Formats: sequence, structure tokens, C-alpha cells
Amino acid sequence: MRPPGLWHACFLQNAKGEVAQAIAFNEAVHIIEMVMKPAAEEKVATHPKFKGEIIYSFDNDRAFTKAVPILKARDVLNETNRAPLPPKSPDMHKVVEHCHGLIWHHFQQFLLSLDDLKKPIGYFIVALEDIFYHNVTAESIMKDTRSLRSTYQAIIEAKGAYPDKKYR
Repeated sequence: MRPPGLWHACFLQNAKGEVAQAIAFNEAVHIIEMVMKPAAEEKVATHPKFKGEIIYSFDNDRAFTKAVPILKARDVLNETNRAPLPPKSPDMHKVVEHCHGLIWHHFQQFLLSLDDLKKPIGYFIVALEDIFYHNVTAESIMKDTRSLRSTYQAIIEAKGAYPDKKYR
């Protein structure tokens, strides 16, 4: 089941009303403040063992770096609830990056297999959900999750630079 409200992010538009090539900082602010934060708060409020503060971590994409001061001014982020990332270490989010890569690959194959792309958007959303649930496995996520400590150590040893490819 997809998180409610999150899928609107798939249809972001630029100032000309065209499909955006990337997320803009104001959209990042909206998604983090209005979707991610309430969803995280709801999840931890019902978790019997959660103690502590929600820690937000997102990469150093320009949209996110421009969103941070706004989110701090709105008390969404503070000095203790955002995990800082070294500028050259996207590998710290490799669980997400690998899931995204799998989904992207399979969705591209799906699109190339179609003779007719003139279908309602709902058709593509259902296909994307199917691709996610059939290709992103618990095993692949656990493999990445279990390797995070060694990846983080390699990033520390590289002083925030890219670690060796075996950690990616």
C-alpha cells in the first residue's frame, strides 16, 4: 500500500506547467513538512518501542540544501534531528538508491515494451506499484541495511569522500 499523499510528488510541474525534470526546493519543503513529517510522527506515535527523536536524512541535492533553512525556520528541522551528510557520500542512502535503481530499470523496460503510451496515468501508477512490489525484496533491502555500518566506516575513513566501490 502506498503512503497517502505521497504520490502527488510524481506529478510535479515547473513554472511553465510542464512535468518538472527535478524536484524544486519549495516542493521539497512541502513534501518534507506536509507528508514526511506527519507520516513519521504518526508511525512513531504508535510504535511501542520507539524512544527518542525522529532523525531526517536526505541527500545533498540542491533542492534539499535550499529547503533546509526554510524547514529550520519552520521548526521542522533543528540541530539534532537532521543527519548531516558529507558532500560526496550518496552511499549513505544506498538502501533507497538501490531500490530506486531497481524500480527505474524495470519501469524503463516496461515502458519500452508498450506499443501505445497513451494510457491514463492510473495505468502507469498501477504498473509502477507492481514493479515495486515484485522487484524490491526484503532480502535486497536487508542486504543493503546490514552493510550500512561498514559503508559508514569506509566513508569516515575516506573523510567524507566516496568510499571504495565495494561499499556502494
